[in-house]
Amino acid sequence: MLYVIDQRLKAQSIPLDKSAQVLREITEVLLDPKFLHYIATAYQQSMLTVQQCRVLLTDIACCSLMRLDISSMDKLWDLMVMIFKWQIFITNKNAQMLLDLTFRHLDGIGRLIPEMRKQILIDNVKKSLLELWEPLCEDEQTIVHRKVYKWLKPYNTKISILIRMGLQKSTGDFEPEPKNNIFYNYYINNIGENIYSKTAN
Repeated sequence: MLYVIDQRLKAQSIPLDKSAQVLREITEVLLDPKFLHYIATAYQQSMLTVQQCRVLLTDIACCSLMRLDISSMDKLWDLMVMIFKWQIFITNKNAQMLLDLTFRHLDGIGRLIPEMRKQILIDNVKKSLLELWEPLCEDEQTIVHRKVYKWLKPYNTKISILIRMGLQKSTGDFEPEPKNNIFYNYYINNIGENIYSKTAN
């Protein structure tokens, strides 16, 4: 979500100080220990529904001075879901990559606007994730990965940046292993890296 919002702020030429404020405020809510503890404890037996997830992310995205109308939030949702689905799609043979992907997302958040407070939040989230992930056996980790992909499976929205990069077909399906594709070759080895760090221009 933060990658997409950061890209939108840059595209709109929002001043750096205001962009930093938006990213800071959203990050502090998204990675707030009390919020994450609530998610981890309230949904131990079942995953968030699509509607619950949308409501949460809409509230988080609008917690700063930035305001999104329904159309903008729909576009943000489609981008978030489909880019994450593609990342899960290319890690389907290795459940451990789900943790690697999550850590790289967190590291990417830290690089957007480097600040000590933000880094402390990121380090705390990593610690909590390891405490949840490491006790799981390989089969249990695979089940987690499959549940995440199953949750994402109904979504098949065409995303222009993925199509331009040759990572998604015009039908909405993903290209399994596109040959001689510099974007695929880069991101398969840097899964979770900001999709906007390389462009298809």
